[in-house]
Amino acid sequence: MRTTLITCVLVCSCGLLAAPDAGAEIYVIGRISDNVVVFDNSGTYLRSVALPAGSGEAEDIALAPNGDFFVLRNGGSVHRFDANLTLIETWSSFSSAYGINVDESGYVYVAGSGSPSVSVYNASGLFQTSLTPAGGSNLRDTVRVAGNTWISNFTGSKLDILDGSGTDIGDVSAPFAPFGMQLAPNGDVWVVDQNDHTVRRFTPAGTQAFSFDADDGPNGAIADQLRYVGVAGDGTLYIPRRNETRVDVYNDSGVHLSTLSHASLSGPDGIIATGAAPQVEAIPALGTYGALLLAGLIALCGWAVVTRSRLL
Repeated sequence: MRTTLITCVLVCSCGLLAAPDAGAEIYVIGRISDNVVVFDNSGTYLRSVALPAGSGEAEDIALAPNGDFFVLRNGGSVHRFDANLTLIETWSSFSSAYGINVDESGYVYVAGSGSPSVSVYNASGLFQTSLTPAGGSNLRDTVRVAGNTWISNFTGSKLDILDGSGTDIGDVSAPFAPFGMQLAPNGDVWVVDQNDHTVRRFTPAGTQAFSFDADDGPNGAIADQLRYVGVAGDGTLYIPRRNETRVDVYNDSGVHLSTLSHASLSGPDGIIATGAAPQVEAIPALGTYGALLLAGLIALCGWAVVTRSRLL
């Protein structure tokens, strides 16, 4: 009996420790194919979803805390989808819009050269407020960093930082033409330069901590512009090759890992990665319920051993 219980504990423990992150997926905008293409966390193609009609080309995609997705067209249309990519509604922002992001409260931020300010909406498109950086109006994207809003300023070659009240509190120098931005798991900010294809990582204090040239990967130089970057929960970077049919995958040290591609993806642009890419760990962390169950199984095993010893 003791052997059976110990075996049961070991089997159940291994199952709990090895549980995979099944929810991690990569969502890529197909600018030319006018769709959203979905890959799983190993890079396997899952499906593509055609976008509804709207104003202009699809540019960017963002994920809300409740699981909704928002797709931005450069003509100003915003498509809101649920977690299964079923369309909920479409509403309008301003034209020449390029970047869309959603903050921790579910408010939607839209940036672009069509306005000197970032426009903030609720999930259904009701205008809330404007965020206006000082010294430049050719905006591209936003990201929330420790309660502040960072805005990539294309013409000023800088990142503007606005505090929670919307006051411009400083700049981060970003050489050339900063475009898309995403948060790293440690709170740093990844920024891509449209023209020279450099990918840079900044600390929340605004210090450049690392950079690499996306043209140096095995797929060669990127044709035309580099606009967006996706970051997974483990720090893996996804860089769309805008006028091609593929996405380059790098680790956070700038080492090329793989390439995502599929016939349904044409002109990849905005990208979002949910969860973490697969990785091998000696002892992965247990969730709360897993830890409690494992502790219970071990206690049961100990009780069985003690009872058997007394009987003998």
